[in-house]
Amino acid sequence: MTKSQHLLLLRAYNDARPEAKHLRPTQILAPPYIEGLVNQVEDGELEAERLSDVALKDEVKEDDPNARVNPDGSIRISKKFKSSTVLPVNPEQLRTKLKTMEVAWELVKLQLPQTEVIQGLAAETRVDHIDFVLGEGVYLKKVMTSDGATVLKTPWLTVLEVEFQLRRQAAPLANTTGKTFAQGLAEARDDEKLMRDHLTRPMALSAC
Repeated sequence: MTKSQHLLLLRAYNDARPEAKHLRPTQILAPPYIEGLVNQVEDGELEAERLSDVALKDEVKEDDPNARVNPDGSIRISKKFKSSTVLPVNPEQLRTKLKTMEVAWELVKLQLPQTEVIQGLAAETRVDHIDFVLGEGVYLKKVMTSDGATVLKTPWLTVLEVEFQLRRQAAPLANTTGKTFAQGLAEARDDEKLMRDHLTRPMALSAC
């Protein structure tokens, strides 16, 4: 993604919103991060990124560009990047990180407006996702120890892992079933096996 393409997306994003909701200089997303999401959508193979890869422009260092030949014979030039971001350490930082992710997908939708798999991704998608992760479904969930003497709360790293696993499961659902990514997220939240493997079982083991 060229600098001019990146600036055009940012301008289109701001033009569609009142001035109070324009992106501030400290909220500008890293061009390689946006480019990576665009490439995933164009390739039809979404992947859940780790939260440490959700990067703003000031948080990354770009590597040398790589050339790739597309099936139609065209050449795609892309850049990998190294992120200096850290994982969120509290709920508010997680909310901020997921808001950044929401903006990233809005920019992708501006670049690829007719792509069905990303339709439905909106502020409501993030709100539903974060309300589940930070609510009684995950973060506020409590487990009693076997002797009934202690109530254990969900460890923060477990919260982050569950959040990632929800997106990780939603991506292949979108890739292989015709569901949108937003629908995949909703379905993942109802997956009892996912919650058992990544939340209930680890908490039960720690309570023993």
